[in-house]
Amino acid sequence: MLKGHKILLIEDDEDFREITENILSESYDVTIAETGERGLNLAAQILPDLILIDLSLPDIDGLEITNRLKNDTRFRNVPIIAFTSRTMTTDKINAFDAGCDDYIMKPVKTNQLLDKIRTILHQFNKNV
Repeated sequence: MLKGHKILLIEDDEDFREITENILSESYDVTIAETGERGLNLAAQILPDLILIDLSLPDIDGLEITNRLKNDTRFRNVPIIAFTSRTMTTDKINAFDAGCDDYIMKPVKTNQLLDKIRTILHQFNKNV
């Protein structure tokens, strides 16, 4: 049904990356980046329909990556969902201030993640 939408997952935790990829790959074309720098490079190559980004990455902070992407005209209309285990209200506020369009706490339930992605793709008119 939704196969063909490209999702870029920027996540450094290998186990979480694999679990999330397995969940998403049934419905979406998923590209994985283990670091922020790789995520920026892949975003420019594949021009994803949606980006899921961990806020705590080893090289470039997820907030900085989001800010860079949202300041690039190619990605202004690409929804970015912060994917994090940070629990402070200020973390959520900072994510939205950086340009994230939504915020999901880890661990996330499969249906919750898929519903959130469908909803945000619909909001951004990505032909869902």
